[in-house]
Amino acid sequence: MVELKDLQLPDGVKDRDLIGEVRQIYPKYDKTLHSKCKRQEYGITLREDATKALVLKFNLEPAAAPQRARGDGHRYTRRISCRLPDATYDKLQLYINADGYETVQSWLSDQVETYIQFKEKSKIQKENKL
Repeated sequence: MVELKDLQLPDGVKDRDLIGEVRQIYPKYDKTLHSKCKRQEYGITLREDATKALVLKFNLEPAAAPQRARGDGHRYTRRISCRLPDATYDKLQLYINADGYETVQSWLSDQVETYIQFKEKSKIQKENKL
């Protein structure tokens, strides 16, 4: 059975047109119930006979399956960020480029690796003193 949410409306056909058509079969069908039929979380579906009537009347077809979102293509997926004042950002860019880094990403990765190595050395030294 085709669900109401899976049907693609042709140009010019509005939800109110669908509601009017279903009302001819089920007089108490209204906009609120229609909205609940379109959304899965309520567990409410339009009866099969009403769905068939809509498909026949408006030539509705199932919507194409949504395209799966592709990954961003980055090798590393974890991200860190911060916000800087304009003046600080400009100076940082200048110094990063002067030090030979092509991107802020490469500079930041290098800084993180250096920091981790420093912390690991400190930890080992503390353990040796004990």
